[in-house]
Amino acid sequence: MAVALTGHRFIPYDKVPSLRQALRTVILEHYNRGIRIFYCGMAMGFDLLAAETALSMKEVYSDITLVAAVPYCGQCEKFTPYNKERYRNALTKADEVVILNESYVDGCFLQRNDYMLSCSACLIAYFDGVPKGGTYYTFKRARQRGMSIVNLF
Repeated sequence: MAVALTGHRFIPYDKVPSLRQALRTVILEHYNRGIRIFYCGMAMGFDLLAAETALSMKEVYSDITLVAAVPYCGQCEKFTPYNKERYRNALTKADEVVILNESYVDGCFLQRNDYMLSCSACLIAYFDGVPKGGTYYTFKRARQRGMSIVNLF
């Protein structure tokens, strides 16, 4: 069993500390249910925060596994320098990196989201409820599959 992580790219700065704590709590809840594998799409915002949180928890829970699901090589090319550094650091520390495409192709982000859902039984999301975008797509697909969903928004 595994968990997919998905969420919006923008998180208000003042919400980051409480969201990081909520992530720690929900990851630990899933860990205590026997889940060790966490799939992360590695986008800016929630994804990187989730990856960093899972990685920081490995200090105590060494069998947590972070799988970085990368839609294409060069995913971080348009990230800010700060987020590029966070991205590269998380990729370096991830237990597994799955690169789905060598270069950008139409639909590769949705392909990445479908891949993560196909490997997971649960979804941890940061979804504002607005019916558009990749987070909405992933949330809706998880619901259609009958997956357990925790929304931290």
